[in-house]
Amino acid sequence: MSRRDHNEPETQIITNLTKANGNIYLYVKILGDTTSQIRINTLRVTHPDKEMIIVLNATEKLFTNRDSIQQYIKNDLDIKYGLTLYSDSEIQRLRQLKELAEMTIDDFKKYAGKVLYFRTELDSLSKLPNAPSGLLYYGYSMLRVFLGQLGYNPLATDKEYSDFIKQFQSNPATKEIVEKLFG
Repeated sequence: MSRRDHNEPETQIITNLTKANGNIYLYVKILGDTTSQIRINTLRVTHPDKEMIIVLNATEKLFTNRDSIQQYIKNDLDIKYGLTLYSDSEIQRLRQLKELAEMTIDDFKKYAGKVLYFRTELDSLSKLPNAPSGLLYYGYSMLRVFLGQLGYNPLATDKEYSDFIKQFQSNPATKEIVEKLFG
């Protein structure tokens, strides 16, 4: 293994891919690595031509041969979750959705319900013995995904998102809900 400056990202190359179990498995080697270790990165297309996820609950094991990779893939039947990536056309569509400042109280309550339900799922994932790294990013990602599902622009800036939360935090009808979400 070559030494590298830890400020520089690792350059990786995709050497092969397999489509199975509704996933795309990318066989990745680190450029300059003199070992024969192969890392598997997993993607799942959730909505063709719109979005896919980079799977977080995939293996972090390094493989040395294709037989062991094929055996892993054959047995990889778990439900997948991860960070959402959007196509260019989907990003353009999302940008056209209503702004967060326009959210109604009823829609905020729906949003809060999704977030609270998701939080219990996230808590259970974090307690797994093999809990994947990246759960925090997954949680933040889903806060935005839920906005898009309700017809609001999830591509809002952090300031717009903060102002959106403050708007409902200062409203007596939703103050307690905000405290449940972020308290």
